[in-house]
Amino acid sequence: MSESAHAETTFASPERALARHPAAAQLADALGRGHQVILLCTTPAATRAATLRMLAAQARSRGRTVVEVSAAGACDGVSVAGLGQRMLQALGLEDIAGDDVDILNILRVFLLNECAGGRAPLILLDAAESASPRELTALMQVLKLRHRGTLAVQLVLAGSSALARRLQTPELEPLAARCGEVLDGTLLQPPRLALRRAGRTLSEHVLGIGGRWLLGRDETADIRLDDHWVSRYHALLLYDADGLLLTDLASTNGTRVNGHRIRRSRLADGAECRIGSFRLLLAWPGQAPQRPPAAAAETATMPQLAATTTGTRV
Repeated sequence: MSESAHAETTFASPERALARHPAAAQLADALGRGHQVILLCTTPAATRAATLRMLAAQARSRGRTVVEVSAAGACDGVSVAGLGQRMLQALGLEDIAGDDVDILNILRVFLLNECAGGRAPLILLDAAESASPRELTALMQVLKLRHRGTLAVQLVLAGSSALARRLQTPELEPLAARCGEVLDGTLLQPPRLALRRAGRTLSEHVLGIGGRWLLGRDETADIRLDDHWVSRYHALLLYDADGLLLTDLASTNGTRVNGHRIRRSRLADGAECRIGSFRLLLAWPGQAPQRPPAAAAETATMPQLAATTTGTRV
């Protein structure tokens, strides 16, 4: 991306402002590494807005064309023109009328010209969770722009934690696939659980938010572990708003996470769970590595399931 001197800034020293703001510095660093799409998820809207303003100031000081726009109130669920017109207005192009195709083509031509002029475009889309799937899909057309074989546009999608969950939907998978980094702890890619035994991977499970999976030897288990050391209803895995939670259902031979016997444990990227002769390995891109689990205050059970888990070979 070009760094030719151009454009005014809203800060006397953007670089110094970034240094005092870790989130903005992280964003700038991620963009500098060439990622095309960065996901920024923070709960306080004011904090998010300040982060984007600092990033915009730094980008403008380096000669980039910055498109600052919010999707809040722009979505009618049918047309992409509303958001597209806001982006054109942010570029100083007022009173541009037309249908979806017209607006998108004008935007594409303008951004490509900016890139050709050495002013590599950066789009900062705030409240992105308010944009319709149609609008977010239309952004893909902009992201495909190339100048001399190089991708012409970078994009920061900013919003609340709901944004990451929306991008996990099948229709937005192509956009999610372009995301290079996820900042502020909100995860984009869904976790995957690999079931291994005797050095072989037996199956892999994609874990969607809001799901629950019963692990055990019983034929009704969601993830069946056919081993006499495993109880019929051995453990329960939940994916709630706080992440993944593994609970031992008062099993006879116990559940271990990273070598520690647990009653309940939150799981993160790299966690290794052992149940009987099975290993369950969690891969969760963007998550912090698994830490040793803290001991639970009490044994966690599900009476309707655990009542049948008695004896070594239940």
